[in-house]
Amino acid sequence: MTCRELEVLIDEYLEGSLDERQRDGFARHLKACGVCDRYANGYVGAIDLAKAALVKDSASQSGLPEEAVASFLAALRNAMDRDGGPR
Repeated sequence: MTCRELEVLIDEYLEGSLDERQRDGFARHLKACGVCDRYANGYVGAIDLAKAALVKDSASQSGLPEEAVASFLAALRNAMDRDGGPR
């Protein structure tokens, strides 16, 4: 699996919808490629932060200042608007 393939398939991997061959290739690539491993960890962290922001009183539950959560969500919205949404 290439880095680009991993980027394209990350959502399916996290959802558990890849077939066994793809899942194994994804996992092997993460172990071998530090860049993709950091990307995947950051991707999961961003998802977790976004989910926490949707929960009432999320700033107190996530341990992050409310301004940080609001700033992250604004930056995410701007990036999605600029890039035409998720790829």
